[in-house]
Amino acid sequence: GFTALTSELSKKGAVGTEELTLVINRVFTSLIEVTSSWRGDVVKFAGDAMLVLFYDDEGGAVDDDEDEEDEESLRKTTLCACRCALQLISAVSNTDWLGNGDGEATR
Repeated sequence: GFTALTSELSKKGAVGTEELTLVINRVFTSLIEVTSSWRGDVVKFAGDAMLVLFYDDEGGAVDDDEDEEDEESLRKTTLCACRCALQLISAVSNTDWLGNGDGEATR
């Protein structure tokens, strides 16, 4: 996990700090790119969580009115959010964050 990675890299001093910064930037960049591709905006990172707002096809927030058009928009937007979550899991699980080239996910 992140704590183990931080502990290991801290043993390298300033070089480890730089490596950790690169890892964090890679992680955040990847998460933001995936989220944006599903019409989501990352509002905040908090620990191991992120708050994301998703928008409908027209780029607006989904209304909570109960007409058929809004229900369909909500259904589509919810589906985008779920697909985004699955892609985020895949991206985090299958990435060599340290860039050590061995193809293994470094977690």
